[in-house]
Amino acid sequence: MGLLSGLFGAEDGGAEGGGRDGGSGSPPGGGADGAGGGGGSGGADEELVPIPMPSLIATILNAEESKGAPLTREEVEAIRDKCPCVMGPVWMIAKMAESRGYEDIDPERAWEEWQEARRSLVDGSA
Repeated sequence: MGLLSGLFGAEDGGAEGGGRDGGSGSPPGGGADGAGGGGGSGGADEELVPIPMPSLIATILNAEESKGAPLTREEVEAIRDKCPCVMGPVWMIAKMAESRGYEDIDPERAWEEWQEARRSLVDGSA
């Protein structure tokens, strides 16, 4: 178990759809476009989670391209454990995906989700 494993806990790791937000992805008090919510209340009771910056999937892809060979599970997990993160409210995960144009992989399932993602990113199959 790495640093992120302790931070994420088992609570949100099994959210349907592979995401960590476990909800609608909308900021509190607003729709998906942020209307009415202003991006969240920022209240003291709002759950904060680590959000990899840059995205974990981009960092792992770059490392694999640099290596010139598939990464091992240990390498992927080491990258996950060392990746820079910012703390943000859970709803920010969906906003980041919208902004980037793709969803990042869940750090709790980094190896499994990387195997799925690399099929289309590296191998070219979907």
